[in-house]
Amino acid sequence: MKSQIITLKSEIYSTPRRLLYKIDGVFETILRLLWVFVWGVRFVVTWKWSDTFTNMYNRIHNNGIIKKYLKKDKFDFNGLYFPGFRNNKAYQWWLVSMSYNDILLPHIVSKWKYNSKIVKRLQYIWDWPYMYQDDTVDFMIKKWDVVIDAWAWIWCFSVVASSFWAISYAFEPAKETFEHLKETAQLNSSLPWKIIPINKGVGDKKEKIWFEDWLDGNGWNKINTKITDNMIELISIDEFVKENNIPKIDFIKSDIEGYERQLLEWAKDSIKKYSPKLSISTYHFSDDPEVLEKMILKINHKYNIIHMHKKLFAYIPWKHTK
Repeated sequence: MKSQIITLKSEIYSTPRRLLYKIDGVFETILRLLWVFVWGVRFVVTWKWSDTFTNMYNRIHNNGIIKKYLKKDKFDFNGLYFPGFRNNKAYQWWLVSMSYNDILLPHIVSKWKYNSKIVKRLQYIWDWPYMYQDDTVDFMIKKWDVVIDAWAWIWCFSVVASSFWAISYAFEPAKETFEHLKETAQLNSSLPWKIIPINKGVGDKKEKIWFEDWLDGNGWNKINTKITDNMIELISIDEFVKENNIPKIDFIKSDIEGYERQLLEWAKDSIKKYSPKLSISTYHFSDDPEVLEKMILKINHKYNIIHMHKKLFAYIPWKHTK
């Protein structure tokens, strides 16, 4: 019940902010308010109307984003380009309903600055972005940084990283998604630095494992040991760094559907050696915030940990404070 109340409050708070930043129109805002009211009633009675309002809102909101940013056969998010997916509505839908909200929208609204005041107002729209900065902490990607993007999907975060003149190693294990990822690379060939695609997942060791394409291959995937018709390759960050003679790692971004613990366990040598900034999703398991923090501090007790909405940020103070 407590988590439901927190979610309800975040929806109430985020609604006027979405209108303020022109994320929603008036009609979308009305639908969201109706959804909040009906969903709140569901705490007391079983009522399914909220699903109706959710579907109506998503349809109107996502179609609005598509209309605004889809130019001919590609999406143009203020100079960051992605395939239009006109023949793959599942990919198109998830680009505008997920990656847009927690990666591209903060980038656009903050005008590449990720000011903490703006980010805090946006955080409950989806979840906290992967970067931010305030008066003391500079949790931004810098020029010439080496970035690990695990997992990359179609490179939404890697494209943002490249726009900051960073080198991004983009890990994406799903074969169909990887093909779209290469499309993204072609569309963004003019970006100042480069993205290196890796058709593997990040895990605890080099191995092959069964993999599930969720919702008919829309690119949101997860490891499932019970699936027997789709196999991917995994590699640990430590193995990858050693095999490819990577000279440094400055930033690790992770949203790998609950495999964050394995990533940290088998990236500990790289984390000890390079002390990168860690931007990690913490919503896959209820105890993620506590468990992941303990793992990071066990690797290096000098890390400072900041918990935000669905994100954990870890950094070494002397390296990343202003």
